[in-house]
Amino acid sequence: MGSYVERYWDADGAPPATGEPPCVGPVLPGHHALHGLGVLKEALRICERFYPETMHRIYFYRPGTAFRMIFGIFRLWVPRSTRDRFVLVREGEEKRYFFAPPSEGGCGLNPDEAPKELGGNGPSLDGDRFLMRACERYERDALLD
Repeated sequence: MGSYVERYWDADGAPPATGEPPCVGPVLPGHHALHGLGVLKEALRICERFYPETMHRIYFYRPGTAFRMIFGIFRLWVPRSTRDRFVLVREGEEKRYFFAPPSEGGCGLNPDEAPKELGGNGPSLDGDRFLMRACERYERDALLD
């Protein structure tokens, strides 16, 4: 079995007998086969499958040189309607993209509430721990009728 077995478990918490990693939880089938920018690819797959045409923009904040080069090629492979939704935001452009009102092409974020990592004055994202807090909040506040 590959190294993925330690990462992907079935609903009972045991590795599968077949050697194929199951996809349970917040990932779609085939997640184990995503290589390179796996989180981005999975996020796009989830958006396309469950929330078609609801994604307005995806902001890549302070992308490195290698990412910008790969992104330049990747952009050519997606439809223009999708391509225009991806925005590369360099350091110093926060006001233009994050804090400007939507009518001016921005997100309309309040600088006092936006995380420090995005150029705001709000609380830190604390690495990836913001994802854990978001999931905990969802579990606490989401209600099904």
